[in-house]
Amino acid sequence: MSASWLESIQGKSFENVTVDANGNINTEEFIRAAKSLVTLFERIGGLALNSVKDDMTNNIAKVEKRFNEAPAESQTLQDLVKNDKSKKAAQGLFWLKLALDLTATAIRRNLDDPAEELNTSFTSAYNDVLKPHHGFLAKKAFGLAMNSVPYRKDFYGKIGVAPYELSAEQEQFSAEQLKGVKDQLNSPLSPEIAALKSVVTILNNFDDLTKCK
Repeated sequence: MSASWLESIQGKSFENVTVDANGNINTEEFIRAAKSLVTLFERIGGLALNSVKDDMTNNIAKVEKRFNEAPAESQTLQDLVKNDKSKKAAQGLFWLKLALDLTATAIRRNLDDPAEELNTSFTSAYNDVLKPHHGFLAKKAFGLAMNSVPYRKDFYGKIGVAPYELSAEQEQFSAEQLKGVKDQLNSPLSPEIAALKSVVTILNNFDDLTKCK
């Protein structure tokens, strides 16, 4: 049996990204974790959210290129942005941050509602996170992509991670019954999604980055 997605990213996830007391994010660990998140979309396969995966890959490359060119100046993401005179890495990080936010918001929403399908979760997250930054064609493309998002049960099956740790009694519950006790449910994905969201929150409050759209 192949390893679950969580098992495959052990030691290189957002839980492993160092953030110092001042909120500075380790660049190398961030790049490694972002690459690990891309593999989530690779597990899904097909055309679903390919545009998100491709954008993430391209923007990670921009950040990594700058980091490799001047590692002494960019041990933290904040330093990387401040020292990036070309602004290419900063722009890449801006769009990468949005894709990370989209993913964290969608999965968190899906975990919070055991009866909600994945395309609904991603569409809602898109409307909140990415849509305000997209033009007409990008909005239309994302809308079409939603048609190929896998069903909820198939998504969790493909990544090899159950959405919740259920008791024997809870395993017999319907989705609507689980929704009624959602505050009692623990998800194996929650720690990683929380760590990802924490990094995104720091980047959302980084003024130098918000100017780099």
